[in-house]
Amino acid sequence: MVSFLLMGCFVDPATQIKTPKIKTQTKQTTHTEALYWVLRAQVHQAQGDWTEAEKALQEAKIYRPHDPWLYATWGDIAQRANQREVSIQQWKKAIQLFGMTEKEKKAELQAKINQD
Repeated sequence: MVSFLLMGCFVDPATQIKTPKIKTQTKQTTHTEALYWVLRAQVHQAQGDWTEAEKALQEAKIYRPHDPWLYATWGDIAQRANQREVSIQQWKKAIQLFGMTEKEKKAELQAKINQD
């Protein structure tokens, strides 16, 4: 049996656990995937298929769950699909996620919520 000296300790290679290779996603990958699904949602909405548009937005959410811009866009797509309750819900989520940043965008979304 062969042992290796590692920082003053003997390590038996037969007892070492092999770490499985995990495919990692970079920030760019997740952004690209989310963008793909948002674009699909826009196409479905333009074709009048709100159900498929919402499914695509749910897919985008998997890749960017904390992205306020995703929820702002989701609200806009829902508004164009005459889904007022959904649009308000998504805009509120976007405002919450923007936090202390993007004051102008938050004001714009709040104005959309207050319309009617």
